[in-house]
Amino acid sequence: MNTIQVDLKKLPPDVREWVNFEIAVSNASDVAVKLLNKKQIPVDSIRCAGYFSDHDDELVVAAAVAQSELVPIMVHESCHRDQYTVNISLWNKKIVLDGEKQEPLNLMHDWLANKIELKPRKLKEILVLCGHLEFDCEKRSAKKIDQFYLPINLKEYIQKANAYVYMYPILQHTRKWYGKGKAPFAIPAVWTKMPTDFDHDFSKVPTKIKNLILDNCY
Repeated sequence: MNTIQVDLKKLPPDVREWVNFEIAVSNASDVAVKLLNKKQIPVDSIRCAGYFSDHDDELVVAAAVAQSELVPIMVHESCHRDQYTVNISLWNKKIVLDGEKQEPLNLMHDWLANKIELKPRKLKEILVLCGHLEFDCEKRSAKKIDQFYLPINLKEYIQKANAYVYMYPILQHTRKWYGKGKAPFAIPAVWTKMPTDFDHDFSKVPTKIKNLILDNCY
């Protein structure tokens, strides 16, 4: 069921215990876990560090990275799994386009890949909905980091998470994902300027933050 291509024994005992716990939780919900010997995974028109798919029932992580990168990725993707298994309303929300209910994430990827065109109002609706799903996931991730005493600086994680989520409404201006090495959460000049809590509306991007991301990530 699972595909584990990296040596989990190299992880510290407490981290390894948590990873095995998340694998067990996934398997209990018939979700396969794939920890691949890769640094990035192609998904449609973008490359990412991991993903959770409810269509394929799998949690996939590019695990050929340092522990400092692996743990946050695993936390984030496991929280997408949690969103699915507890059946939150955001996970099942669809976008009506041309009279049909469609997956917002699929529409976003198709638009980024120039496969479809979207009117501004519909595009904003899609990007904000995708962003809300990520925002909820990041809040869950912060709670999980605290709950399991994971070796992650929580304040920094929240700042990096905010940098990532703020990017979603900005996509309407760029029509492309960030490039290699240009992730907003990987650039100190960007993420250190982000809020240290989640008490804000990410869909209303302050001009200063918008310019920070545009200037440094594109």
